[in-house]
Amino acid sequence: MNSRTHNAGSVEQGPDYSRYSVEDLEDVLENIDQRAYPDRYAAAQAALAQKKSSAEMYKGEQIEGEDSDKPLVKPKWSERHVVTRCCDIIILVLFLGPIMTLFTDFSVANRWLDNSSWAIYALTLLVGWLWYTSLYVDKLQLQQLNSSVRGKISIVTMPLLGALFSLFLVDDTLPYLLHSVSASHVAEHKVKYRKGDAAKHCRYKVLLEDTKTLSHDRLCLAAEEFKRLPRKGTLVLKGAESAYGFKIESYQLSYR
Repeated sequence: MNSRTHNAGSVEQGPDYSRYSVEDLEDVLENIDQRAYPDRYAAAQAALAQKKSSAEMYKGEQIEGEDSDKPLVKPKWSERHVVTRCCDIIILVLFLGPIMTLFTDFSVANRWLDNSSWAIYALTLLVGWLWYTSLYVDKLQLQQLNSSVRGKISIVTMPLLGALFSLFLVDDTLPYLLHSVSASHVAEHKVKYRKGDAAKHCRYKVLLEDTKTLSHDRLCLAAEEFKRLPRKGTLVLKGAESAYGFKIESYQLSYR
C-alpha cells in the first residue's frame, strides 16, 4: 500500500533536452506521442527553437567578423559619388596650386589683396560644404576614413587645411595666373631689402619691403649674387607689371 502511494505521488522526470543536438530534437519531435506526453513535446519544441536561435546568432556573428576582417577596397574614380569627385578635384587644386608660385619671383598688387577676402571666405565655405556633403552621401568614403587614425583626423582637419590653402590660392596663385594671361608693361620699382634666412625652396633670399602698390615677399638669388649684396640696402627691380602684380625679371643694387 505504501509502495503504491509513493509511486503515485512521485513526479516522472523527462529527459534533459538542453543536452540534445538539433538533429536529435527533430527526431524526438517526429517520434514522440504528443497526446501521451504533451509536456515532453512542448519541452522538446522549446529546446529546438532555442538551439536554432543560438546557431543563427553565432553564424551571424561569424559572418560579421569575417566581413570586418576583409580590407576595404578603394573604388575606382568612375565608381565614386559625383560630390566626392568634385570635392577631390577642388582639394587637389588647392594643394597643388601654391607650388606654382614657389619658384617665381612675383609680387601681388595691393588692390588685389585688399579685395580678396570675400573669395577666400567663399572658397573655404565651398570646400567645407563639399567635404561634409561627400561624407554624408558617400558611405564608403566615410567607412574608409573611419578605418584608420589618419582618416579620422582628416574628417575634422580637412576643412581647416582647405581654409589655409584657399588663402594661398586666392592671394598668390590666382593673381599670378591672371597676370600671365593679361596685358603687361615693362616697369621698375625701387625697394628696400634685407637678407633673410635660407629656406628649402629658396636657399639664398632677400626679403623685400612692401610698397604702396605692391606686396613684395622675397627674391631668390644665386649664391654668388647673394654674397655680393650688403646685408641690407635698396634694390631696383625690373620686370613686367599688370593690374594683378609685378613679375621680377632682373635687379640691380641702388647706391642712392
